[in-house]
Amino acid sequence: MGIYTNEEVIFRRPHLFDKDIILNLRKELFNKQCKFKGTSELNLYPNFLDWLAYTLNISKFKEDGVACGTYIAIRKSDNELIGMAEIKFSSGDDLVKTAHIIECVRPSERRKGYGRLILQKGVEECRSLGIKSDKLTFERNSRG
Repeated sequence: MGIYTNEEVIFRRPHLFDKDIILNLRKELFNKQCKFKGTSELNLYPNFLDWLAYTLNISKFKEDGVACGTYIAIRKSDNELIGMAEIKFSSGDDLVKTAHIIECVRPSERRKGYGRLILQKGVEECRSLGIKSDKLTFERNSRG
């Protein structure tokens, strides 16, 4: 059995006013030498506005029918960014058919149940987009 948390988390798209908390997560991931899976390549963008523009661009479906949505998870009790998730959507016949959730939990918040919570929020987002029973996969960010 894993650890579970009773904390409430706000799961939403990043905004311009999230700059400080997102750059703080970026710094912690670099300091702990973590992979940046689930962060929409945050490690490749030292400029926050460039990264935000990139996340907005990948939100649109491309010619190959794949789009990616970036989400942040903020703990409600103290407004701390606990992690992020990328949800890659594949479409066919004008409908979203499959999703792949890639989650990233802040290193200082790992082993507290937030990974499960972020995954649950990602699944809820997929369900709200109409993905009910086709293919849903996930991947966790890990150290190294």
